[in-house]
Amino acid sequence: MVVHIREIIEKFIKEKEKEVSKREELVEAVNGALGGKIKNKVKIEKVEKGKIFFKATSSAVAYEFNLRKKKVLEGVRCKFPEIKEIKIEVK
Repeated sequence: MVVHIREIIEKFIKEKEKEVSKREELVEAVNGALGGKIKNKVKIEKVEKGKIFFKATSSAVAYEFNLRKKKVLEGVRCKFPEIKEIKIEVK
């Protein structure tokens, strides 16, 4: 069966757009749960096997994040129930 290269590229682009859209929704859910200035100092590193891994700019930010960890997880699980755990480390 012959598949035109255009079809392959269009399929690839659609899949990538879905991934980007999901990531944007995840970032929005995390920022909504974090609030304040801390959301600018914490970034999502990766999502893997039901876990979200974050990077913090300093240990003080990581500590503050850990204080809000439960709230963040609850906020994320509203939109992404497959997320079971969040981890954070300092860059």
